[in-house]
Amino acid sequence: MDVNLHIERLVLEGITLTPAQRRQLQSVVTTELSRLITESGLAEHLHAQDTASVLAAGPIQVSDQPDPNQLGTQIAQALYRGIDQ
Repeated sequence: MDVNLHIERLVLEGITLTPAQRRQLQSVVTTELSRLITESGLAEHLHAQDTASVLAAGPIQVSDQPDPNQLGTQIAQALYRGIDQ
């Protein structure tokens, strides 16, 4: 399966990251979400769709000093779970 993933905007409320941390977070989210889709696939009804305009993820746990790698993985997993909604 070819995966072409483009995240135009990722909104995180209440989380402060440096510009370098934001870039790392973006990279981790994209990589992990692509991996999940490639390895686990998508629901059959989503194969006919080219885009999703909005995808809401469920809540995740964030520490006072978030690690971009851990946070990015959690966000990608929450988004993947939300794809089928």
